[in-house]
Amino acid sequence: MKVNSFIHDGLGLKKVEVEVVLVKGLPQTKILGLPDALIKESGIRIKSAIKAQGYRWPSDQQILVQINPTHIRKSSRGLDLAIAAAYIWETEQVSRPEGAVSLYGEISLEGEVKCPRDLDNPFSNLGQYPVWTGTSEQVLSFDTIQMNRLSDLANPTSVAGCAETNNLKRPKLTEQSLTASDANIAAIVAAGEHHTIWVGPPGTGKTTLARATSEILGDPSPELSRQIERVNTLFARPQSWRPVIEPHHTATPISVIGGGQPPKPGELTRAHGGVLILDELLEFHKRIQDVLRQPMESGTVLVSRASGYAEFPANFLCLATTNLCPCGMFVPKPSHRCRCRSHQLRNYLDRLSGPVVDRFAIVAIKEKTNESRSNPLVNVLENVKKAREFAMESRGQNLPNSKMDIFSLDHIKSYLPSFLDSMSHRRRMALSQVARTIADLNRSEQIKREHLSMAMEHTVLNSLKIAVDSYKFV
Repeated sequence: MKVNSFIHDGLGLKKVEVEVVLVKGLPQTKILGLPDALIKESGIRIKSAIKAQGYRWPSDQQILVQINPTHIRKSSRGLDLAIAAAYIWETEQVSRPEGAVSLYGEISLEGEVKCPRDLDNPFSNLGQYPVWTGTSEQVLSFDTIQMNRLSDLANPTSVAGCAETNNLKRPKLTEQSLTASDANIAAIVAAGEHHTIWVGPPGTGKTTLARATSEILGDPSPELSRQIERVNTLFARPQSWRPVIEPHHTATPISVIGGGQPPKPGELTRAHGGVLILDELLEFHKRIQDVLRQPMESGTVLVSRASGYAEFPANFLCLATTNLCPCGMFVPKPSHRCRCRSHQLRNYLDRLSGPVVDRFAIVAIKEKTNESRSNPLVNVLENVKKAREFAMESRGQNLPNSKMDIFSLDHIKSYLPSFLDSMSHRRRMALSQVARTIADLNRSEQIKREHLSMAMEHTVLNSLKIAVDSYKFV
């Protein structure tokens, strides 16, 4: 007898096949397929529950249970119901329903069936089959077939799910105002959710601007809200809105990336659906910088262990800051106070122009200015909301531009300078996405020359090196 059930996979569940056969031997249950201690104990619970609910237990047969695939270690809270139902159907004590089903439920020693709390999970892949489970204390987001106790296996009850709701609430914005240039770049970053790194001398407000930008992101979708709430259950400090996570540059790789045995998520996963602020990016451990490349591109982080690996969600907006040289005072202009030698500066910028920083769509130079702060943050947020609404109304696009597929540049190729032909595919992608966001902020259905020119100011990464080559250093 074969039935479907689920095991833990990262933060969600994935489908497995549970196979039950009876062979001559002592009346005991053997579970195969690398089960953990909790699954191994299910044989005792199932025997007690089956007897308590009036079903027969074999006197001269052994129950063999195999969980496929057999080569991966398994952990699960709901295999009890799958194993018990497969045994009852195999022994023909209850007729098996027509068509394939999936079963996932916890069984008590008396035979009561409960729905595990991890069943209703936005990260799970439950497949297309009806899900049979126990009674639930919460209203699930999808239709299920439920039973109060194991004796209800012949007559379970269909229970309708409810629509997803957004339970997150935007906190009150901090009362601050930005300069016109800062408000402009913050609106572009927040509206398109483009990974951004601010570079420049210390004391110019790079970190303050990154934090202000994190406050004006658009509202999360109901699905993303559920994902954030699911991640919140794993950490001691739950977030009431899209999370803003700011690890210190001395944080260990395992605390940021995740790890352990069994693997547990780190700060990258805690930032899922929100913002990860990395102040002084180049001061972080080299391994953290290297691992950042995967989540910034795919939205997931892979934690490898000797026994296998776990994939955790890590779909965040990365906002980083860094200095441009060891002394921190360099800006790519003729007037600067940098005390570094030319080779020191170039070595530092080699780190800045590596594969990690190449994942940042926007590279913004931040320096001290006397510009007045006349743009309240609430006004910048309103511009971001209008840009997202324009994208939805004009193109039916609900995702930010950074999450969309490659935008065609065919209609704006005539605007492109010839030196951009040597740009990498990733830089061209960043250029097109940022230009599209600027067009949205200006309520323009087409990307125009001025939108592209502004995007080029922020996305052509090698402009820093070009600037460095223009000056001489002691």
